[in-house]
Amino acid sequence: MMEEHLRSPEEIVESQLTIVERTYDSLKWPWLIIMSFSLTQAAKTCFEASSKGSNFREFIHFATVPLSIFCIAYLPTFLRYFIGDSRYIDLFAHDAKKAVSTARIDVLSRVFSRRRRVADTLMLVSQGLMFVPLGLSVANPHHFFWAYLILLALNIVWLWFVISCNSPTIREERGTLVIQHDSDKSPRRWLINNVIHLILLLFILLVGDGLNLPDFWKIALPLVFCFSNSLVDILLTHEFYFPKVQILFHQFYDEGKK
Repeated sequence: MMEEHLRSPEEIVESQLTIVERTYDSLKWPWLIIMSFSLTQAAKTCFEASSKGSNFREFIHFATVPLSIFCIAYLPTFLRYFIGDSRYIDLFAHDAKKAVSTARIDVLSRVFSRRRRVADTLMLVSQGLMFVPLGLSVANPHHFFWAYLILLALNIVWLWFVISCNSPTIREERGTLVIQHDSDKSPRRWLINNVIHLILLLFILLVGDGLNLPDFWKIALPLVFCFSNSLVDILLTHEFYFPKVQILFHQFYDEGKK
């Protein structure tokens, strides 16, 4: 009777792969809904601000700030997080499925631990939720920039956790201890970039009034920092955001044949 309940190794692997797929599907869909709602609210806020003017001069007066924030700060940040987090979820699920299919329990316990899954869920949902106040405040620079700071702070905490989970591991291979290093440098580059821009943005927001800056520069400087944060991020890790077709082919096809 007990033999009837025993599953073959192939069945165990298949069940674990199903768990991996369902876990990250359930993580991705709520995040996509939240991000879509944020983008809708940002566009709606811009439209409402722009529709206040009855002529072209009033349109310029009411629409300049929200459209500038939307185009220069919000939209590049949205695209960067939308593409980056989507790639992260897909690659993380792929690594977990690879670890299951190759019976690499040491890798699986590191990249697919319960602590890692809980942290990913909390941080991805939190980052997605922060885009809601960003979208709602594109017509209010003060609120927008402070929301942007909170978003950077959340991302810094998450990146630090990801880097700590990807720290070198020691495994035994044919009787020899092998140190395995994580070759992806993207999280460290993102972390450094976000820390620098968080400090710059925080300095301007806290010291701007004391420096007696004109109102124009109190908005323009934070806008430049928000834009440069996204620009530097994409330039430093463009292969992560926009990988070449050859890289995707070798990554998924070649590994699938092993």
